[in-house]
Amino acid sequence: MNNNLLGFGFMRLPLVDEDDRTVIDLDRVNEMVDAYIDAGYDYFDTGYYYHGGKSEEAIRECVVKRYPREKIKIADKLPVFALKSEEDMDRIFEEQLERCGVEYFDYYLLHNLGHFSYKGWNDIDSFGFLSRLKEEGKVKHMGFSFHDNAELLDEVLTAHPEMEFVQLQINAMDWENDAIQSKENYEVCLKQGKEVIVMEPFKGGTFINMPEDARAVLKDCNDESLAWWALRFFADLDKLFGSTDLEELRRTKLAFVSLGDDGKNVDTAIALRSLFDRIHGEKRENSKRQPIPYIYCVVRSDSRADSLRAGEGLRNYKGEHFHIDFVG
Repeated sequence: MNNNLLGFGFMRLPLVDEDDRTVIDLDRVNEMVDAYIDAGYDYFDTGYYYHGGKSEEAIRECVVKRYPREKIKIADKLPVFALKSEEDMDRIFEEQLERCGVEYFDYYLLHNLGHFSYKGWNDIDSFGFLSRLKEEGKVKHMGFSFHDNAELLDEVLTAHPEMEFVQLQINAMDWENDAIQSKENYEVCLKQGKEVIVMEPFKGGTFINMPEDARAVLKDCNDESLAWWALRFFADLDKLFGSTDLEELRRTKLAFVSLGDDGKNVDTAIALRSLFDRIHGEKRENSKRQPIPYIYCVVRSDSRADSLRAGEGLRNYKGEHFHIDFVG
């Protein structure tokens, strides 16, 4: 398996037109890719529906055509939630190979397993499909991304021990989120002996773009970047991280250097929970629970103050529920 600490996600790329997610700023992406590879990393992640299908083409233009294939690792995903027949899997996979300009994928995932996509990954033999691809040499490592509860994850891994890794949403904000269950899902993977790839380490940029009053809580501990804080939360875990902003990437590179500095070895969990407590002045008990992907995080500015609205289930260090906004 890959031993890189930082993966490069092609889900949210810079755009030429902010109103059209299919028009990617390839020149800017080239800069980011070069900075990433110069830092010693090589893992690139994409998906069939990212940027309306243009993400995979961006991988081809910005990565595959510009670097030797043996020097890079490409991860792609089969959208099980969109499958209607066995034939769909072969068709989509061949289209993905063509879009990415490769003959094989280093990592191939069943995308977004959960109750809502059950038919696509259970009724259709998508696990068998991955095993066949690996036997044929078209996939080197096989796994799946997961957005659901720990009980279901345990069932899936018990039924399919051939899966080598799981991609989970893990970040400081979601670690104890009752709906997302980052901590519980991670512990299932440890129990099952599976490697974990982290997605959403910055929660789609929400953590990096937190309001100034929230940043002040972290600055009380040290002057490190928000990227440092986000990664420091689980830097001791065996993980891969994702980043798609050039300046964020440069800060992250420095963050890794800082992680070994004993002088900055603070209690991250306590500081971050204090942060969440500061952000959510209003709390409510018995909050409504909703599973991802029906929950989204937004940063909303209003007349009272900038406030960070997080997904359902977050608790502060006292175990109290936070105020919640549901959107989308």
